Amino acid sequence: MDAYTKRLLLRKLTTLTATALVLLFGTLAKLLAG
Repeated sequence: MDAYTKRLLLRKLTTLTATALVLLFGTLAKLLAG
């Protein structure tokens, strides 16, 4: 695997992780605000 592909995968993974965290915190905030 070349560096470009690795960087692309890493960026995609980072984006997915960030999105998941935002959704998780949003859900928690909604539950706490209840």
